[in-house]
Amino acid sequence: MAMPTLIGPKELTRAAINAEFPRKVGGAYVIGTRTPEQVMLVPYAGRADDDMAGRLRTHIGNYDAFSYVLADSPKQAYELHCEIYHELKPSKNPQHPHKPSGVECVCPVCGR
Repeated sequence: MAMPTLIGPKELTRAAINAEFPRKVGGAYVIGTRTPEQVMLVPYAGRADDDMAGRLRTHIGNYDAFSYVLADSPKQAYELHCEIYHELKPSKNPQHPHKPSGVECVCPVCGR
């Protein structure tokens, strides 16, 4: 599987998050810091089943940038999160992504 194409990086601030997500949406994201050369170092990959803005706001102050990909359902958000997780192997969340509650799905990479 190929790594999903992410939108960003964007500045991890309340204003940038609100501008990017005027309504509740789900998806997968990465957060990290940008080097002076604008390369994003990614120690964390996450998922929002239905409220990307809310999830990203919890990381404000810990990192300075985020990138994301939108999903049409919690199942798709989980699958995208898994693909990103397996590709990047983020150091701050080394455990495999958990499945969304009440949704039948398997990891598209390892079959979990």
